[in-house]
Amino acid sequence: MLKTPDFSKSKILIVGDVMLDRYLHGDSSRLSPEAPVPVVKFSSSINRAGGAANVALNIISLGANVGILGLVGDDEEAKILNKILEEKGVTTYFNYTKKPTVCKSRIIVNKHQLVRLDNEDMFEPDDNFYKLFEDKVQQYDLVIISDYNKGTVINSTKIIDIASKYNKRTLVDPKQLDSLSYKGATIVTPNLKEFEQWVGQCSNDVEIEEKGKKLIKSSGWEYLLVTRSEKGMTLLSSQHNIIHFPSEVKDVFDVTGAGDTVIAMLGCMMSVSQTIDQSVRFANIAAGIAVSKFGTATVSVNEINNWLSNRQKKYTDIDNLCEILDSHRKNNEKIVFTNGCFDILHFGHVTYLKEAKSLGDILVIGINTDDSINRLKGDKRPIVPLDERMDILEALESVDYIISFSQDTPKELIKQIKPDILVKGGDYSSIKELVGHDFVISYGGDVKILSHIPNASTTNIIKKILQNN
Repeated sequence: MLKTPDFSKSKILIVGDVMLDRYLHGDSSRLSPEAPVPVVKFSSSINRAGGAANVALNIISLGANVGILGLVGDDEEAKILNKILEEKGVTTYFNYTKKPTVCKSRIIVNKHQLVRLDNEDMFEPDDNFYKLFEDKVQQYDLVIISDYNKGTVINSTKIIDIASKYNKRTLVDPKQLDSLSYKGATIVTPNLKEFEQWVGQCSNDVEIEEKGKKLIKSSGWEYLLVTRSEKGMTLLSSQHNIIHFPSEVKDVFDVTGAGDTVIAMLGCMMSVSQTIDQSVRFANIAAGIAVSKFGTATVSVNEINNWLSNRQKKYTDIDNLCEILDSHRKNNEKIVFTNGCFDILHFGHVTYLKEAKSLGDILVIGINTDDSINRLKGDKRPIVPLDERMDILEALESVDYIISFSQDTPKELIKQIKPDILVKGGDYSSIKELVGHDFVISYGGDVKILSHIPNASTTNIIKKILQNN
């Protein structure tokens, strides 16, 4: 099954607004006599790296190498923040200023946030900041701009231009009200509210798509990823491709830092040359895990892989399947493809699927939809609906992936999957009878007919049932 790539050789540079997130925990059982507010009995405090610093910790948690450039004050908060990051393995490039380190203190009462106290002042980067960035960026694979509108990346276009000078891609988590502040970036990841601040209110997918296309064109981005909370994510490209990713969020506990997790996973995936579609899928999964935690949390490779093994079904859509199969091919794994109705799964099916799997490493099943079977077999078929047939196939150890098709034949599906080996059950006399055989042979693939088991068919099973009645 699909797993998270190895990021151990990735080197990512973050430039952005670093901050200290402080959590002050306590209990309350009465109101103050001085004012109608709860009296909180303080019990403990926790310091965590926030903002761009949380992006860094997310990247470390995913197993990549990361450096971070930010502005801080010459104060105790900066020392605490620096210690947190360095102990986790983050390389820090802090520029010290006369302004305070951004610190957000949250008072948590009985596991609920009561109030947040912010200590901050707008930063103003100087020439030394950009010189340091230009010096360090050459050592990294790509750049993440983590903008929390605290002034560190107020001149994002200058940062993007410097990165481009050394052929480094830039990923941006934005906050500024002018989209042109990020002109020339590789990918920009606004949430829906930020996106609508740029383009106006969007009431449906069509409006997001149309306004997103115009925004990409005017800003010179390669990709725009709009994160939409419970509605998932929408990816638009400069080539006018659009993909909507459904949300992986099930139980939302705290959305703090979810955007940090998204940009961190995107950066890691793109640093090892994963496709943009696959990168967004993993970012979507990581975000779903992050919001199930309290506070500014990180997500680990193990958590993502556990999610994949526990939640990922074997059946998927064609775009996702093709990307998954590409990752298997990079590991030199052979793809075997077969197809059928699998209306009533029987001994013949199970035997030939085991044999098919033995011919390669990954077995992909193409399964006819209900409408397709209805056209091929008559209006009384299928006996078992598509979703149930797919669930039954999913339970077989020999089956790795399942994809449904609505056409009468799997010809177009085979062209998209491009299997190494095309197989069918043994009730065929020649490979020339197999749909798609010529296409598979044209690129050097193999076509096989497997052993035949007499009288093992759904049609015969139905006949026996009817005879017994």
